[in-house]
Amino acid sequence: MSDLTYEFVLSIVTLFLFYYTTELVFLVSALFIWGSWVACKYRNLIKRRNVEGYHSLGLQWPKRVDNRVWLGMIIFLIGFAFYSFKNGPRNLQKKRVIGFTMLFSLILYPLYGLGQMLFFQSVINNRLSELFSMPLIVIFGSVFFALFHFRQCCELLVLTFFLGGFYSYFYLTYNSILPLAVFHGIFATIYYYILKGEDVIRIVLNQIYYLMDK
Repeated sequence: MSDLTYEFVLSIVTLFLFYYTTELVFLVSALFIWGSWVACKYRNLIKRRNVEGYHSLGLQWPKRVDNRVWLGMIIFLIGFAFYSFKNGPRNLQKKRVIGFTMLFSLILYPLYGLGQMLFFQSVINNRLSELFSMPLIVIFGSVFFALFHFRQCCELLVLTFFLGGFYSYFYLTYNSILPLAVFHGIFATIYYYILKGEDVIRIVLNQIYYLMDK
């Protein structure tokens, strides 16, 4: 099985798990699937001494990023946090979710963001870069990233459409996904905990407790 076919099959399996299983099953399965993919990819790249292939994964911190890009990312997160505080739920549930698990999410969610960036950038957009120009890939990245979040229509769908385009541009320009993983982890934490008032860490923990009680 070629690398392209293998990645295509894994992508289909990932999408199926995302739409038709629980958060816990998806997280565990996706971690195993793509963790194995990264391990195999690294082993083959090291064996072949393929430096270019290693850098295509984007697992290195970018060099010489335009300061305006960093500034724009920071301003967006600050502005989105203010917007979320102003428009989020005003009830006791919100006060409960802004606590330990939210801080834990700020640590854990960037790891999940790293997995998303590996899937969308290091796998999909890296393959598309062999066939299409950057503008087309950015458009495709916007659509595909938004569709991945389609089951939480429509606010998140719109947000992820624009974020998907930016992530694609950043990866193709600076060949790195690490800042994107951190950025997306912070964005997602603000979105779920402050704007929506949802404790996503507790949701996953409750699913674990439910399985343990059965």
